[in-house]
Amino acid sequence: MSNLGAPLNYPDVVFDEDLDPFGNEIESDFQGLTQDVRHIIEQALGSNLDDLTKGAGLDQRLSGRAPDIISLAGDIDEQLRSDDRIDSSNTTITDTTQTGDAQASFSIIVEVDVNGQTLNLGWSYTPGGGLVVQGQ
Repeated sequence: MSNLGAPLNYPDVVFDEDLDPFGNEIESDFQGLTQDVRHIIEQALGSNLDDLTKGAGLDQRLSGRAPDIISLAGDIDEQLRSDDRIDSSNTTITDTTQTGDAQASFSIIVEVDVNGQTLNLGWSYTPGGGLVVQGQ
């Protein structure tokens, strides 16, 4: 992925909430990378049959009584750095739960460096609502 604006090098099907009614494929390497980052964050370790070593298990780790956001952020970065496309990764998870909220909420910001470019990816997360791109 020498240039994120270049044509798609690795065709793949759009997955999860990005899936449109026609099942279109991803349109760019950037879209493929962001989709893969999301999958690594969401999937439980060992749940991806294509690669049993992938997965940070966000839902399992943030749904408990005492979520360990520091070790989760480190595990996400370790997983992302093992991807050949990513030069470095810095994940920040912030507890955004307000007093009186019925459930916990978190902000997840992932900065990945790819070929000299820094990509800032952000999601909000609640155990009942899952991972949602920030701003939606």
